[in-house]
Amino acid sequence: MNALDQLISVFAPRAAVKRQAARLQLGQLRRYDAAARGRRVENWTTPGSSADAASAVGFASMRDRSRDLVRNNPYAQRAVRLWETALIGHGWSFKAKAGRRNGGARGQRATDEFRAWAADPLQCDYEGRANFDRLMAKAARCAKDSGEVLIRFHAPTGRKMQRLGLRIPLQIQVLEPDWIAEDHDGIDAAGTPDGGWTRRGIEYDADGTIVSYWLYNNHPGEAMTRVVSPVSNRVPADQIIHLFSDDRAQQTRGVPMLAPVMITLRDLDDYMDAQLLKQKVSACMTGVIVDVDGAGDQKSDVSDRLEPGAMVRLGPGQDIRFSSPPSVGEIDQIMRIYLLRIAMGCNVPYELLTGDFAGTNFSAGRLGWQSFNKQTVSEQQQIWLPAFNRIWAWWARAASMAGIATDGLTPDWTPPPPQPYDPAADSKTTISKMRAGLLPPQEAIREEGLEPEDVIEQYREWNAAVDKAGIVLDTDPRKVSASGLSQARPVGTELPPTGEPPTEATPPPKPAPAGPPP
Repeated sequence: MNALDQLISVFAPRAAVKRQAARLQLGQLRRYDAAARGRRVENWTTPGSSADAASAVGFASMRDRSRDLVRNNPYAQRAVRLWETALIGHGWSFKAKAGRRNGGARGQRATDEFRAWAADPLQCDYEGRANFDRLMAKAARCAKDSGEVLIRFHAPTGRKMQRLGLRIPLQIQVLEPDWIAEDHDGIDAAGTPDGGWTRRGIEYDADGTIVSYWLYNNHPGEAMTRVVSPVSNRVPADQIIHLFSDDRAQQTRGVPMLAPVMITLRDLDDYMDAQLLKQKVSACMTGVIVDVDGAGDQKSDVSDRLEPGAMVRLGPGQDIRFSSPPSVGEIDQIMRIYLLRIAMGCNVPYELLTGDFAGTNFSAGRLGWQSFNKQTVSEQQQIWLPAFNRIWAWWARAASMAGIATDGLTPDWTPPPPQPYDPAADSKTTISKMRAGLLPPQEAIREEGLEPEDVIEQYREWNAAVDKAGIVLDTDPRKVSASGLSQARPVGTELPPTGEPPTEATPPPKPAPAGPPP
């Protein structure tokens, strides 16, 4: 109560009470409706827990349920597959650069060595099964169905390098989050060498920086691990890439993508099972023979078998009554509502999730496709690009130990482009950007999953071959324009041979001025 209200309360208590009541009513009007209390929200529990506290309770159960849905529910499996393909696709293109310039001979050698390492499963995969692109695809899938994924650095021993013929002392391993030993939890400064603490298998120093991870030596879900208690080891944080979508500040563990729609997916399965059983029952058409005039113990001579086209003879006073099969009802509308919720919860277009394009026109489908592409690019740049850069840092350090110069080189990653919804229109857009100087041709080529140097070399070989054969194709911009006409050039000039720059043409002589008419 301010000084004015105190003064009024002394000389006019009734007025002071009215002022206080009016102030309370005004406060009620100013608040958000979402903060109101009443019957509509009395069962709405909203704890003010932190990001990690909200996911800690039942975290393993939520992760296991997500994987079960991906295994057994086609829509869950489809949603995860869509994100895996969108994020990684056929693989990211790589090139080593020196700042904004090409790295020259050093950069080209580092690029070739990295590509060779990434293409060979024995070189890059700790388990020797997948190449680099497949490893990252598995990481993307794990990050979606389990909520998070670990990528671990391994420095192979000299014996292993000799046995497998490894050139770069680096292999990576993709691990599910189950490998994190969450029983290391709540350890105070006395139990950590850095004077910090450990929470759910992640160790922090006194400043709150992650310094290490406690990982099991085997997956805790393996059959042998269940018999023998797993052993956990401390792994420095600089040897681990912990990938997840941290939607809240100070979030240190990821949540499965299907978390908002798990119950909906489960209910959809139950609903579909009930509908299928209902249709099975309706297919069992039952006929009941009723003899109104017959005696109770009279034996019927009517056959109990019904066949298509059969003529059944009934006795006097007998009748056949069939059961009414249950109707399907509004199953299409109910299914669409369920699937729309699932598509929204997984952030994927409804049409791609279900394969149902019946009610979608071109414009609506394009809008949904563009929205999904924007989400994909955002996650690629914010979550996956830093992870790719850390893998390059591991590789560059290991390559320098193998005698490959990598100092001063930086990675240039290009994710695969989304498939165009309208290829003709998108191609025109790309060409317009290049002609306007907004998109370098090299970047446009990399977005197609190709390497500019390879494309240029193939063009050089192809142009030399068609020039030697004397063939002119309308796809050759040196000779034919986009409209199919011969390229205009000054009189007396010729196209330069392949690989030589054009020379300035000599202007044609001007005609003599016409004399006076005779």
